Amino acid sequence: MAQQDTFLRELRQSRDNSDDITVLGQTYAASNAIFLSVPESSIPVIENDDRVLRVATVSSYEIDSSDSSSGVGDDVPLPISYGSDNSGRDLTEGAINGNNNNNTSGNNILVAIFDTGIDYTHIQLGGTGTTDAYRSASLKPMIPSSSRDFPNEIVTAGHDFVGDEWDGYGALRGDEDPIDLKGHGTKVAGVVRGVAPGASLLAVKVCSSRAVRCSGVALMRGVDYAIEMGVDIINLSLGSAYGQPFDDDLSYALKNAHDDFGILSVAAGGNFGNKPYCTGTPGSEPSVLSVGQMMMPNTAFVLQITAAGHDGRKDKDDDADSFTVYFNDWSSPPDGPISAPLTYGGLGCDPFPAGSLTGYIVLVDRALNECFEFDQVVNIENAGGVAALIGNERRTSRGKRVQDLSAQDFAFDLPDISAFSLDRGDTDIVKAVATATDMDGGDSNRTVTISQKLRVAGRSSRGPDMSYNAIKPEIVSPGSSHTAVAGTGWGTGNFKGSSAAAPAVAGAAAVMLSHCRQYNENDDENCSPLAIKSQIMNHANREIYTADGTRSAGISRVGAGGVVFDENWAFDNPFWAYCVEENQPKLSLGLVDGAEDTVIHRLVRIVSKSDEKLHLEVTSVDHRQQLDDIATKKSPVKIKLEKHSKVTLSPHSQIDIPISFHFKASLLPNNHMSSGRNGTNPITLDANEFSGHILITDRSKATPKAKAPAALPWHAIARRASLLTIDQTAKTPTTTTTLLPNPSATNLIKIKNRGAGTAQITMFEILALSDQITTTTTTITNSSTIIQNKRGQESPTPDIKAVSYRTIPTSVCPESQTAIQFAITTWERITFMGNVQLLIEYNYTTSDGGTTKKTRIYSAPVRDGHDNRVATWTSMDDNLPAQRRFYIQHATNSANVVLTACTEDVGLFFEGGTAADNAELLAVVRSLDDLFDGPGDEVTFRFAPFRNSFVATVDDVAAAAVTGDDLAEWDMESGGESLLRVEKSSSSGGDGTSLGVALLSDTYRDEGRTGAATKETELLLILRSGVDEPLPVGGDGRLR
Repeated sequence: MAQQDTFLRELRQSRDNSDDITVLGQTYAASNAIFLSVPESSIPVIENDDRVLRVATVSSYEIDSSDSSSGVGDDVPLPISYGSDNSGRDLTEGAINGNNNNNTSGNNILVAIFDTGIDYTHIQLGGTGTTDAYRSASLKPMIPSSSRDFPNEIVTAGHDFVGDEWDGYGALRGDEDPIDLKGHGTKVAGVVRGVAPGASLLAVKVCSSRAVRCSGVALMRGVDYAIEMGVDIINLSLGSAYGQPFDDDLSYALKNAHDDFGILSVAAGGNFGNKPYCTGTPGSEPSVLSVGQMMMPNTAFVLQITAAGHDGRKDKDDDADSFTVYFNDWSSPPDGPISAPLTYGGLGCDPFPAGSLTGYIVLVDRALNECFEFDQVVNIENAGGVAALIGNERRTSRGKRVQDLSAQDFAFDLPDISAFSLDRGDTDIVKAVATATDMDGGDSNRTVTISQKLRVAGRSSRGPDMSYNAIKPEIVSPGSSHTAVAGTGWGTGNFKGSSAAAPAVAGAAAVMLSHCRQYNENDDENCSPLAIKSQIMNHANREIYTADGTRSAGISRVGAGGVVFDENWAFDNPFWAYCVEENQPKLSLGLVDGAEDTVIHRLVRIVSKSDEKLHLEVTSVDHRQQLDDIATKKSPVKIKLEKHSKVTLSPHSQIDIPISFHFKASLLPNNHMSSGRNGTNPITLDANEFSGHILITDRSKATPKAKAPAALPWHAIARRASLLTIDQTAKTPTTTTTLLPNPSATNLIKIKNRGAGTAQITMFEILALSDQITTTTTTITNSSTIIQNKRGQESPTPDIKAVSYRTIPTSVCPESQTAIQFAITTWERITFMGNVQLLIEYNYTTSDGGTTKKTRIYSAPVRDGHDNRVATWTSMDDNLPAQRRFYIQHATNSANVVLTACTEDVGLFFEGGTAADNAELLAVVRSLDDLFDGPGDEVTFRFAPFRNSFVATVDDVAAAAVTGDDLAEWDMESGGESLLRVEKSSSSGGDGTSLGVALLSDTYRDEGRTGAATKETELLLILRSGVDEPLPVGGDGRLR
C-alpha cells in the first residue's frame, strides 16, 4: 500500500494539473494494481517508471445469460409464481438433490455473488418480502445499517463498486448499498440458496443496472474485497467469449485468490453455442470451475423412430429419427426406456375399448377444451397402453392442462403410465408413422423407443480454451431455474442460460465444503478448493448427450459431465483424484502435431479420505467424435498404465499413477480446422478431437458394487503434421538456409518431408523480417504451445516475424483475373484468428495519375452465419464499405496467415494493364489483438507488384505444381523429397525488393486438408546472401 501511495504522489507531482489524474481503485491482495484515468500524455511517464511492470487497458465483461428479461418485478415477461414454499429448491427439477439437513446445507459457508447486486428485501434472501421494502431500498442515498433488510442473516454484507447509474461506460460511482436494480444477481443468489439454503451471501455489485456490461475495474476490486471478507466461494455468472485466460487480468486475480487464499471460483462458460474455442474468461482460467449448461431433466427424454418407409423423417439420410419429448410430471416417471409399437388414438377424450391398446405407445391430439390431458392419458392406460404421447398440431390456445385443475380435482389417482408431450413441428412426422398402414412388418416396424437422455443445451459454449487448448467447460448443470425475482417481495420466475447453471454448481460446492469442514475439522487438504472441485468433477454423470440426443457429447462440450449431487454421492466417497501436472481434476493434453509418434506422460494422484484400506482399479475409456470419412480400424491413441491397474491405498494416504498417451502419427487425421473457410464449424473440431476418461473404481469389499467409479476426463486435439527439412542429411530440422552468393547462378535446394502428414507447400517472396520483440517476459510451454508475456497483463502481442507475398491467377477476380497474397508469420502461434486482426496499408495512385489514396487489406470475422469465419477485407475509399472475396488461410494453432485480395480491389490493376510502371510501394503491416486491444506490432516493407526477384520451381514434381507468378505451390507426401530450383527473375534481374523465398508448409487446400506442420517447420526461410535471419528472444528459459 505504501509503495502505491508513494507512486501516486510522485505521479501527481510530475503533472502541472494533478486534478487530471483520477484513481479508480487500488488492489493489494489478488493483484498489486492501481486503476487510473489519466491523460494520454501521462502514459509514457508511467510506462517508463521502473516500479511499473505493465500498463494496460482494463477489459469489461458481460452477464452470461440468455434470459432477455430485466428480471425486476412487473417488467419480467416470464411466469412469476407466488406460493408458501419460498425455498426455491425446485430449481433443478431433481438434477441436484440438496440434502437440506443442518449437516449438509452449506452452513458457515460464505458465497460471493459477483453480479448486478442482490435484492436483499426478497423473502428468499433474508428480507421482509414486501415491494415497499424494495422501493425504499432502491432510493439513494441510503445508509445500509439503518435498513432492517441489509445486512441480514442471509445477505450478510456487500458493496456496490459501480453505482446505480453506471451504464457500462464512464465514471464508476459506487457506494455501500448493493441493491439489485436489474434483477440478474438476485436470480443468481436465489439459485445458490436453492441448492445451499444454509449458505450466507456476499453481494458484490460489479455489473451495470442499465446494461449487460460488468466493469473490469470493479471486478478486480471485488476480488480483493472478497478476500478481505473471508469468502469461501465466488460465483461469476459473467464472462467474455473466446476468452484468453493467460492474458486476462481477472483470471489471474482469481488464480491468486485460489492459490494464496483458498477461494474456489465458479464461473459461467457462456451461451455462444457449439463453436470451438468460444468458452469465455474468467471461466477458462485453469483454477476456476467453468460451468456449461445442460437441459432440464424433464426435457431430457428422446423418442426414437426406426421405421422403413417412413417418409416424413427429419433426416432422410439417417436410419432413425430422434425427437425431444417432454415428460409431464403429473404422470408416473418411467423406470427405464419404453419400447413398443406406436399407434394413433385420435383425440382420446372418450374411453377406448378395453384391451384395444394393450402394449402400445399411443399418440393423441392435444385437447383444447374437450377434456383435460390426464383424461386422455387415463383412457389410454385403461385400454392397456404403456405410454402416452400428446401431440401439438391442434394448438391454437393453451387448452385444458392438469395445471389448470383446482385442489379438489386431485381427489382421484393420476395415471400410472408415463405421459409425454411433443413439439408442434414434430407431431406431424410422428403421426405419419402412427397412422401408416402400408409399412413392411406391420406393428413390429412401428416400434419406437422413449428413453431419458440428459443433454447439453445447444446454447452452451464449447471449448477448448484459447490459451492452452485445455478442457473447458469442466462440468455442465441444468441452466433453467425457478428463482427469486427482484422487486417482487417473494415472487419467483424463470431463469435460463449458463448464468443459472453456474450458481447451482456454486451451491453444490458450498454444501460439500460445509459438510467437509464439519466432519473433517482442520483437514485442509480434503477441504481445499482443489479437493472440492475434484470431487464435483470426479463424480459427474458421464452419460450426457448432444443437444439432439443422437450421440454422446464430447469432452469439449461437457467436460467431466453433468453435475450430480445427493446424499449418497461425494460425502460418502472415500477418495478423490487429480492430475499432478495440471493440479486439476482433468488431463488436458493440448495440441498434438503428429509429425512422428508422440507420447505424453501424466501422473494421476489419488488421495484417500478413508479410515480403511482401499482396493482400487484404474482403467481407461476412450471416446472419440469423428467423421465417417476419416474413421480408422485402429485407434490412433493408446493409453498405457505404467504400473499395475490394481492398487491398494492405505488410510489417509495418496498414490501417484503414471499414465502415458501414445499417439500413432500415421493414423491421425488430417487437420480439418481453420479460421477461414471453416470458421468455428463444430464438425471440424469433432474430426480432430480425441477424448475419454480415466476411471478409478473402488473394489473394496465394504463399497457397494453399484457405486459409480470416479473419473478424470482427458482430451487432445491431434492432427497429422508435416516436418520439412532443407538439408536432408541433417539430424535435426533445418529451417533456414542462404542462397548462393552469385545471384546469376541456379540454386538447387533439397527438401524432404520427415513428418507423417502431407506438407502443403506454398512459396512466397520475402518482403520483411522482424526480430522477436524484446521484453521482460516469461515463456510458458504447454503441449507444444509456447506463450510469451506475463500472465494477466492484458497485452497479448501478435509479434510479426516475416512478411511475404506472391500473385496468383484466379477467376474469382472478374477484371484482372489475378489476386495478390500476403503471408504474415508471427513468432507465436495463433489459436484462432477471431481475436487477432492483421492490417496491411499502402498508398496507391489512381489511373489518372493525379490522386493518391490509401489501400487497406485486413482480416476480420464475417459474422453472417454465426460461425465467425474470418475473411480478407479490402478498402480503397473511406467513404465506401469494405468488401471481401476470399477467406483467410489459417490452419488454427498456426503462426502462418495468408490474406488474399483481387488486384483491382487494392489499387494494383487499372483497366487495360497492371499498376503504373510496376512502381515500388511502401507498405506497413500491423497486428492487433482485438480482445484486449494490446500494443500490437508494426513492420514496414517495400514491394514491387508483378516484379519478382526470384523464380522458384520444383524439378521433380513439376507436373503436380500449381504455379503462380513464378512461385510454385505443391504437396509433398510423407517421406517425399523435392529439388527446389531458385533462379533470378528476368523481370528484375534478381535485384528486386525481395529478401529471399519463404516456404509455408501448412497452407489451405480444401475441406479436410487445411494444413498442419510442426511449429518449427511451418515456415522455412531461404534467404538472399547477406540477409540475416530474424532473431528470437534469448536468455534463460526463453524461447530460442
